[in-house]
Amino acid sequence: ISKDHKQGLVKDFFKPKADESRDKVRKESDKKSPGEKQKSGRVDIGYGYKVMKPLPDVFNNIKIEIDEGCSNYDILRRTVIGFGGAVATSASANVTHIVYDNSGAKRKCGLSGAHHVTKDWLQDSIKLQKLQPEKYYACH
Repeated sequence: ISKDHKQGLVKDFFKPKADESRDKVRKESDKKSPGEKQKSGRVDIGYGYKVMKPLPDVFNNIKIEIDEGCSNYDILRRTVIGFGGAVATSASANVTHIVYDNSGAKRKCGLSGAHHVTKDWLQDSIKLQKLQPEKYYACH
């Protein structure tokens, strides 16, 4: 192989791509706001990350206190956070739901605005990916 031929191969390697229309489409798709679905089926979740199926916001604007005696406490806590909720470590005034392990558990006093529900409410809301009515899961 001659020296000129080797230089030609190197030049071809560093040549810009001839198809600039693909780059234009890519630049236009980058202008979309986070959370907006693109033609490829991927959703931009921000910070340069795109996913195929983002988690739904089941627990949006909800702050839950989970009784630490609940079985699978860590998994439930992480799932609530993953589905857009917040988990309180102790009962506070802005808690919207207090989750107990079973319906026979003793209710915490002083939080009349919060819904006192069983762990089944939380698990069913996660499984169905939709908030379930609290009245069917109320703790007495």
